[in-house]
Amino acid sequence: MNVRRVVPAAAAAALLALGYGAMGAVATAAGPAAHRAATHRATVYTVRAKIETGAMDHRDGPAMVPGSVRLPAHALVRMIIVSYDDGPAPAPGHTAIQGVVGGRILVDGRAVTKVAPSTIAHTFTVPALGLNVPIPAAPKGGSVTVAFTFHTGRAGTYAWQCYAECGDGPTGWGYPMTTEDMMRGNVVVR
Repeated sequence: MNVRRVVPAAAAAALLALGYGAMGAVATAAGPAAHRAATHRATVYTVRAKIETGAMDHRDGPAMVPGSVRLPAHALVRMIIVSYDDGPAPAPGHTAIQGVVGGRILVDGRAVTKVAPSTIAHTFTVPALGLNVPIPAAPKGGSVTVAFTFHTGRAGTYAWQCYAECGDGPTGWGYPMTTEDMMRGNVVVR
């Protein structure tokens, strides 16, 4: 995954642009000087990834590219996932948005607090971080962009998994669901 450190002055603006008012609430309560100080201290790390289909990556199934990422401990991370997969898949028990700043994600620039279960194609789920983000199916021949912000927490290696049944076999849990760097990988926090 492509990780980029955002310049501190842009961090609070990026959060506010995403609709996350936490920094704005601090600024209102504490005044402009406190807001400027908080803005300069804040650093947001941006991670960009894409979900390719089997036809795109010449594998036999969808894959998150790249499949693993390294991030600093106790960091604020803005993740942007562009998915090209247009096939919905059941995601029992993993349809709720959890663990994201502000309790909402952006889907193609629109803030949402839920994704209809019948439209989910994949999830980006990191159980140890309490993070679950359902990713809707893309329109045929197009893409969907999902953006969200979360906190990494303490150092460790945290497995992520897609919990939408998008793999082979009768249960949907076969290849690519069981293959590292396809529909599963790691968030390595140092």
